[in-house]
Amino acid sequence: MVARLEKNPSRESLPPDAVTDEIEGLHYPIIKWCKEQVPAVPYIWSRPDKAATIGRGAPDFTIFYKGRCLLIECKSKTGTVSTDQIVWKIRAADQSFTVHVIRSMSEFFALVNPPP
Repeated sequence: MVARLEKNPSRESLPPDAVTDEIEGLHYPIIKWCKEQVPAVPYIWSRPDKAATIGRGAPDFTIFYKGRCLLIECKSKTGTVSTDQIVWKIRAADQSFTVHVIRSMSEFFALVNPPP
């Protein structure tokens, strides 16, 4: 399946409002949360409003929290997962990692603080 998806490297572009909603509604609050934890939570962030400097399709965040490595793809309410992101998600799953797609801060909080 990965090979088939890679043959179609089209990259969907988001409308500017969707990017703004995603950054202001999810990215900045997640960064703020990481910085406010004691000790601060280390993270890697790939901005959706700039050209990628890491692999195409890589998740927006890699967060190292309480012995876990959380791969998080943020999407606005109407955002869709691109072909590159699907390929990345499949490859991560092949290595036993999950890329979590979230659309709200409540989904983020449920991910970082799962019920016992």
